[in-house]
Amino acid sequence: TAADADSAAAADSAAAEADSAAAADSTATEADSAAAAPPRDPWRGQNEEFPWYTPPKPPPEPEKEEPYGDWEKSLKFTEPQEGLFTIHRKRQEVHLEIAPEDLARTYLLAVTLSRGIGSNRILGGSTMGTAVVRLQRQDDAIRMIEINPRFRADADSALARSVELSYGESILFSFPIVSEREEDGHLLVDFGSFLLSDYAGLEIRMPYAIGSPARIDRDRSAIGTIKAFPENLEFDVSFTFVPVKPENARLVSVPDSRYIPVGVHYSLSLLEDTGYRPRLADSRTGYFLTVHQDFSDDARRTYFRRYINRWHLVKKDSAAELSEPIQPIIYYIDHTVPEAYVPWIKEGIELWQGAFEAAGFKKAIVALPAPDDPDFAPEDVRYNTVRWAVSTQPSYGAIGPSRVDPRTGQILDADVLIEASMVHAWKTGWSRMTGQKPIQDAQLAELWGRDLSTLPPEVAWLAEMTGEMGGAPAGARDWIAWQTQLPEPLRWQAGELGRALALGGALAHTAMVAQGLIEPGAPMPDSILAEAMKWLVCHEVGHTLGLRHNFKSSSVIPYEKLHDRDYIDRHGFGSVMEYVPPNISPTPEGQGYYYRGRLGDYDRWVIRYGYTPIDAQTPEGELPVLQAIAAEAAADPHLTYATDEDAYMPAAVDPLTAAFDISGDPLAWRRDMLQLARGLLTDGRLEERAMGDGDDYLYLRSMTMRLIWQIYASLNGADRFLGGQYFHRDHKGDPGGRDPLVPVDPARQRAALRMMLEEGLRDDVLPVPPELLNRLAPSRWGHWGSSIWGRGFRMDFPLHDMVMWTHLGLIYRLTDPTRLTLVGELAHKQADAVTAAEIFDGLTETVWAPLDSQPLRLSSFRRNMQRVHAGRLIQLWTNAGVPPEPRALARMHIVRVRDRVARALERGPGGELRAHLEDLEARLTRALEATMEVGS
Repeated sequence: TAADADSAAAADSAAAEADSAAAADSTATEADSAAAAPPRDPWRGQNEEFPWYTPPKPPPEPEKEEPYGDWEKSLKFTEPQEGLFTIHRKRQEVHLEIAPEDLARTYLLAVTLSRGIGSNRILGGSTMGTAVVRLQRQDDAIRMIEINPRFRADADSALARSVELSYGESILFSFPIVSEREEDGHLLVDFGSFLLSDYAGLEIRMPYAIGSPARIDRDRSAIGTIKAFPENLEFDVSFTFVPVKPENARLVSVPDSRYIPVGVHYSLSLLEDTGYRPRLADSRTGYFLTVHQDFSDDARRTYFRRYINRWHLVKKDSAAELSEPIQPIIYYIDHTVPEAYVPWIKEGIELWQGAFEAAGFKKAIVALPAPDDPDFAPEDVRYNTVRWAVSTQPSYGAIGPSRVDPRTGQILDADVLIEASMVHAWKTGWSRMTGQKPIQDAQLAELWGRDLSTLPPEVAWLAEMTGEMGGAPAGARDWIAWQTQLPEPLRWQAGELGRALALGGALAHTAMVAQGLIEPGAPMPDSILAEAMKWLVCHEVGHTLGLRHNFKSSSVIPYEKLHDRDYIDRHGFGSVMEYVPPNISPTPEGQGYYYRGRLGDYDRWVIRYGYTPIDAQTPEGELPVLQAIAAEAAADPHLTYATDEDAYMPAAVDPLTAAFDISGDPLAWRRDMLQLARGLLTDGRLEERAMGDGDDYLYLRSMTMRLIWQIYASLNGADRFLGGQYFHRDHKGDPGGRDPLVPVDPARQRAALRMMLEEGLRDDVLPVPPELLNRLAPSRWGHWGSSIWGRGFRMDFPLHDMVMWTHLGLIYRLTDPTRLTLVGELAHKQADAVTAAEIFDGLTETVWAPLDSQPLRLSSFRRNMQRVHAGRLIQLWTNAGVPPEPRALARMHIVRVRDRVARALERGPGGELRAHLEDLEARLTRALEATMEVGS
């Protein structure tokens, strides 16, 4: 219809208008886009000219990169252990989980040898060091930083920043972050790489221990047991070291010297604030020190702050005069200790209870058996232990190390180690000085080539003289091995008892056998061994309480009281912190205690200084009480104190400060021991009393060596009186205070000189009868641990070499430049003092007087002595480093000796004697002429 037609037309018209509007909009949009977009690339997109071209797809959006591995994947198949840190372990992979708050804490890292090689000072149980550490995040790693406690200033002082800028901290290790948990910020680090590193520094020690550098073989090393506790973590690691020169590392104590097994135990524990207040040190008392420099107050005389090392003891009842501590010091006697010795060790530990009672504590120190607990580990820093160490050669005898917080001096952990070989020597008197040697061929060879200034004094003069004489004579190996075991050489291994204790015990056993007090082959009686063991343990525990050696304490015993048992019961042998020899009487009838395990007066006093509770708020507030205690020493001779540096330094001046002597008259004691040893050698009964039928003659040789050793040890040390001065630590104003230095009376100095000249420089200084020499058989056991093929080995007994070395030792001591300097210094302060000229005159007259004898005869021992003396004079004269006066005296005596030799030659001697004198004359003349030419 017309209406329908009109309607359709209208609709078409509207649609056309809509299409037109849409087209217009589209055109406008394209125009806008074209205006906004850059010119179109004709090569891009489909077009008629290049229909085959397809544009590349745009690159995908980069995925978000994660800095660390996925937490769950990193811990897949691991076994967690919760404790101070959570440990996640999968076989040899060990991860440590670190929470943010762990980065604000302080820790103690302690390293111990859990397994050694049974020799050469690499022994299980030995401590390898401690460090106070913190953890710090640095980018993608966690760094373990050792805190530097030596320099500090108050945090709010202007100098705190200066200290921080001047003194840095050591980064011990850097642990890469393996993963980070987003929800709590926990970090996962690879701790296994640290455990298998050489943080303990064993690669540095190996050349000295085995004679060759060695490297860790990681394929043969493994992480062992790991234990996690709330306040500490314990890790055991088994290392294998491979020597660079296996031929030099011939160790009998390991199955194969090419692969040396060593166990290391790491302990990481939390250091918390316990309220411990450091205690200031006093030079009159003998404690190990923790020292730092505090720059906060420049009004003090020194920046140094010295704290004593001690345990944190607090009374349960602060008002009580005598109270138990809140936490006593507990020592666990380890399962390694032979059962028979446990009661003696317990007594030795608890002897210190009496000293702590003087400080106001009862039951402050307790000994308990080690618990039968799988979580108990002696290396764990939570436990103080006494342990037994088995070794093929004694390394230290016994030792008492402790771990200390280097910020405050608080002792945190301690362990005492006792070597079985030393106790065996004590008990049986068996010492294989002529069999197995304590130094190896490579070490001996090294002695002849090293800088002498780096050698111990007693070994240095051996090396010097062998160079002067053209090399080491036969038997020198035995002799140097012997020298390294003497008491005096302990100056270069201070802090350890070592072989000297074993030899002392062996000497006591020898004396008892030779005096007929015990049967041949019988061990030392238990009553004597028990006293020795108690003293030894008490000494080492004393170190773990913070105490240093006191090498002057035995000088307080009057010589006539040495064998007075009532006196020794009251005072002991001075302090247990002394190195005392066995107290042997020259006659069996007068014998007192050989050893006495009890505290001395000094021990109770020094514990009172260190542990008496004092009501004060600061260390400085304690000083009035502490100074009053320390001042008591000036008025009471039983409180005298001198330690390692007083006894062992080259210029040590006090003759009463020495290890392994005893009594207030050490010269008289040395003379007694000298006569005892000589008497036992010459009375003709040594073999009868020492040996039973069927015994090996090697045992007789060993006993003879011990008596020879005692002769040598008795003579050496008397030189300390020459130029000697008694040293006192008194402070100004102390009641009864003395001058720090008091010269030794000249008469006593001359008595010491006469003893060395008359008793030491004689042909029969070591009086071993010929019939005894023929019975001193060497070891015939040629197997591992007992070689008979060493360089310098002799089937017979090398008596001439031993006599020569004894003479050499005395001559070198008497002409030591440091000793002569002390003599010259004292001559300025003292009327009628001994002079260097007097010493030179005495030596020359003693050594060369036989040239005036009728008829002219010189024994082979005397000829060796003269060669030694002439060589020493030449050495002093030709060495520009010797002080002028000793050099001038040496030249004068070279002239005198040469003239004396020339007069003896005019008497027409023949044979060996003529050859000896002509050689001496030529050597002395050459020395004078050569030096004159150089100086012209």
